Amino acid sequence: MKTKDDKDNPEWTPDDIASAGTFADLPPELGHKLRSRARGPQQPASKALMSVRLSQEVLEFFQSGGSGWQSRMNKVLQDYVRQQSKP
Repeated sequence: MKTKDDKDNPEWTPDDIASAGTFADLPPELGHKLRSRARGPQQPASKALMSVRLSQEVLEFFQSGGSGWQSRMNKVLQDYVRQQSKP
């Protein structure tokens, strides 16, 4: 796949790659700053990725509420599960 040339960010040549430095080559103050911004250990996924078919009516209803529609749909389903699980 041919991509558009970007004059501000050209593709690296083999010479560019060979002459590139490593993280350890950074000045200490910059290396420290970058390391302190690193993410910590990640939590296990609390949700599962899946594919589901929904009626157009249901999909449009949740999407019409704007951003966060998937979370709202998840909340409705969680509430349903809790209702059905009551003795």
